[in-house]
Amino acid sequence: TQHHRAIYDTRATADVLIKLLEEVYFKGIKYHDDINSLITNDIIHRIAIPKHITLLAQTRLGLKNMYKILSDASTNRFYRGPRALRSVIEKFRTDILIGSSCVNGEVFDAAINKDFETLRDVAQFYDYLEVQPPLVYSHLAQGNSDRFSSYILDAIKRIVLVGEELGKPVCATSDAHHIYKNQVDY
Repeated sequence: TQHHRAIYDTRATADVLIKLLEEVYFKGIKYHDDINSLITNDIIHRIAIPKHITLLAQTRLGLKNMYKILSDASTNRFYRGPRALRSVIEKFRTDILIGSSCVNGEVFDAAINKDFETLRDVAQFYDYLEVQPPLVYSHLAQGNSDRFSSYILDAIKRIVLVGEELGKPVCATSDAHHIYKNQVDY
């Protein structure tokens, strides 16, 4: 008689949570903040939400290091696409410039969703920061373009400000991933 109410969905969700908590308890986890210890380096790349970065080799050593990063991402960490772990990038960072990339990068995500201090902390990892023309971000507006464009412009300004504060170059890029339509397949 009450099949349109959310109470049954709530009950099912609670039952699943109780079952999961039982499984975690039997693995020796007694506190919620210890659950992350179940995640190991061999599976962490499957759980994390991937972010885009730009890698530019400065020298032959940098190119060799970039190939090491890409090889690990394409073989050991492949999950729906190559995924590079930050620890691997840091290990082979010598002679590579790391850029913050596009709308799918963590710097833009922090600029639009986090406070300035968090943005500054995130931006410190990168050698240079990237911003694109506001039109590149238009797909995020979802029909609310006038109001959302002010958020985009604010995010771009925040990236420029954090770049100035940290002494990092801020580059205007186009977010181009290929030149010809058939290159998208690669």
